[in-house]
Amino acid sequence: MLLEAKNLTASYDGIFTLKNINFHIDKGELVAVLGPNGSGKSTLLKSLYGVLKPRGGAIFFNGERIDGLPSSNLIRKGIVFIPQGRRVFPSLTVHENLRVMLSGIGNNKTKISELVDEALSFFPSLKGKEKVLAGCLSGGEQQMVALARSMLAKPNLLLLDEPSLGLSPKWVNEVFGKIKEINHSGTAIVLVEQKLHEALAMADRCYILKLGKVVWEGVPRDLIEKTLDKVYFGSDIYDE
Repeated sequence: MLLEAKNLTASYDGIFTLKNINFHIDKGELVAVLGPNGSGKSTLLKSLYGVLKPRGGAIFFNGERIDGLPSSNLIRKGIVFIPQGRRVFPSLTVHENLRVMLSGIGNNKTKISELVDEALSFFPSLKGKEKVLAGCLSGGEQQMVALARSMLAKPNLLLLDEPSLGLSPKWVNEVFGKIKEINHSGTAIVLVEQKLHEALAMADRCYILKLGKVVWEGVPRDLIEKTLDKVYFGSDIYDE
């Protein structure tokens, strides 16, 4: 097991948004986390990455307990988080955005250039845009920059929060295609996504959250439309 959360509880301003969540992902898996707005999906990723300190429970990565560790430590352990909105540096070029991830390897310009070129070769849509300011790119191109930057950390686990948010259909297809390539290269991925059918088509397993609780867990082929309808539009089956 690559990562496991046991009885994870988290809150914002005293309001509990995760309630005794049990979650895990194995090496090389792609796990989708689905649910309506306010169900706790983003909170789960933030808690796993240390952006939000859990109020209870424990998180283990490769058998080591990591809850309470700062995000900078988790990057070095092989966990990378791409939040909603991509979070590129708009005043930096594409090349400079990627170099940020390599700040810990010193001033070996040749090595840095080689690593950046290697990352860019995996993202042909960025070819020729190395000197373009990230703030001038389309949303889809910015998402590619965020993905390319994450790959420079050589992650074992990638946490993705709504990567399709605000993208045109063309870019949604390209971004999802690249996510599948990254996963097939061996990187485990936790994918929070509102595009249900696209996420389920990629996922090995999925969790459905509602009101901060896991209400369904399993493989996509076992998930029936009635369950999704009840989670997203109903209020009687899973509510206590």
